[in-house]
Amino acid sequence: MKKYILTVLCLSLFLIFSGCAPKKVAVPFKGYALSPADVLKKISRTDSQKDTLKALANISVNTPKGRHSMKVALIVKKPSFLRVEAIPIIGPSSFFLSVSGNSLKVFLPKKGEFYIGQATRKNLTTFFPINLKVEDIVSILVGTPPRVKGQNMTLQGCIEGELYRIDVISKDKKVQSLWVDRCDNLVRIEALGDDGRILYRARLKDHNRISGISIPGKVMIMTGKTDRSSAHIRYLDVQLSQDQDMDANLFDLDIPAGIKPTFID
Repeated sequence: MKKYILTVLCLSLFLIFSGCAPKKVAVPFKGYALSPADVLKKISRTDSQKDTLKALANISVNTPKGRHSMKVALIVKKPSFLRVEAIPIIGPSSFFLSVSGNSLKVFLPKKGEFYIGQATRKNLTTFFPINLKVEDIVSILVGTPPRVKGQNMTLQGCIEGELYRIDVISKDKKVQSLWVDRCDNLVRIEALGDDGRILYRARLKDHNRISGISIPGKVMIMTGKTDRSSAHIRYLDVQLSQDQDMDANLFDLDIPAGIKPTFID
């Protein structure tokens, strides 16, 4: 009898406490009431095309030829404006690179060399080992999707875990996938070639609001199997400005006196 009473008492206590225990509530992904086209327009930030990003950053690049790391001053503006200046621990800078539209200029003070050429992917990679088109590099660095050019393009959107995914389809082939988080931050990019091969992947993390615009604090770019290179960019300090008067000079390098430029193409 005592054993029966004890069993009933234990069962009662279990039911009471289990009824009071907090239940886990699944928080559903908020989803999007917007169409994939509207979401793409939102994360592309076409209204901030005039913004110039200025930052200090640590860049680390791994390539089949070795590893390169440096601290740089970085200036970026869409669609294809880029300036990189190495910041050494001691002494003056030994590396300057500028891209203004289709013009590439590189100055190596220690070697007394100045290069001028078209801002092709091949020429840019010779001096700045991130093997992408300058337009793609600039878009990723400011946290927006690289522009896709093609015909008969369509968009497909779906929820994937806690992210919203957009697939860009051109001529019945997927050419780009984008992942957006709950806060409308672009967090992943995947670009594909006509043969379906992955050209590169990018991950964007630790976003911060700078002048009301979301900018990633860390960017990782991994290219496909051809060269198997990867780049890691971590921003140390970021500013956004719309100082249009300075832009023409920011993305150009003057040829130093006494140095004969080398033309590459």
